[in-house]
Amino acid sequence: MDTFAIEAVDLTKRYNAAVVAYEGLSMQVSKREFCVFVGKSGCGKTSLLRAFAGLNPPSSGALKLEGYSIYGTKNQALPRIAGRVGFVFQEPNLLPWRTVAENIRLPLEAEGQAKLAEGRVAELAAQVGLEKFLDAFPSELSGGMRQRVSLARALICKPGLILMDEPFGALDAITRESMNELLERVWHASNATVVLVTHSISEAVLLADRVVVMTPHPGRIKATYRIDAPRPRGAAWLAKPEAVALSAQIKIDLGG
Repeated sequence: MDTFAIEAVDLTKRYNAAVVAYEGLSMQVSKREFCVFVGKSGCGKTSLLRAFAGLNPPSSGALKLEGYSIYGTKNQALPRIAGRVGFVFQEPNLLPWRTVAENIRLPLEAEGQAKLAEGRVAELAAQVGLEKFLDAFPSELSGGMRQRVSLARALICKPGLILMDEPFGALDAITRESMNELLERVWHASNATVVLVTHSISEAVLLADRVVVMTPHPGRIKATYRIDAPRPRGAAWLAKPEAVALSAQIKIDLGG
C-alpha cells in the first residue's frame, strides 16, 4: 500500500511567459499528515492546492494521489480523483436556497449516493456542532457556522484528502481560534490527510505536523519544519518557548 497521500515531482505552473505561480516543486505528503503551506500572497499556494484537487493542472511535472497519477496525457483530471478529495474554499460557497442538511449532503447527491446521506449528515453535523441547525438556511448563520457547514460538506464522502484554502481568513480572531480547535479535533477523529494553505504563522504552528514555507514569485519551497508537539495543542501551545521560536524563524523565512 502506498504510504503517501500526495507525491509531487518538479511541478511548475506557468500562466503565461511573465506569470509563474510555482516552479520546480517536489515533495511528499504522508497519509494522515496535517501539512500546512504558509507564504505571502502570490507564492502559488492556491494554484498548488487546486492542482492537488484536480482543478488546475500543472504545466509540467508529475503529480500522484495515493500512488495514482491524477492527470492524463492531456493534463485533464482523471475520474479516479472524484470523491477522494474534499475541498474547503476561502468562502463557504453554500447554496442559499438549501438548508444546512441539504448543503452538507450535496456531494453525496452528486455521486448518486443520496440514500447514504441521512445518517452521515446527522453524524457530521454533530461533529461540527450544527446538530440544532440542520433546517436553517445559510442566511441565518454566522460566518463561522457557514464554514462549519463547508467543512462538514467536504467530509461527507469520507475523502482520503482534505484541501483547505485559507478557510478561516475572513473570521474574527475569537471565531478563528475556535475553528482551528474544531478542525484539529475533526482531523484527529478521521483517517484523512489535510493540506491547508494560510497566511497565518500562528495557525500553521498550531495545526501542522509539518509547515512548508514558500517563497513568492514564483513559489518554491524555502524551508520545512516538523512539529512533534503532542495533541490536542490548543492556544496555550503557541505561548511555549519552542512554538515562539518556530514562529519567529518562519517569520524570518518569509522576510518579515
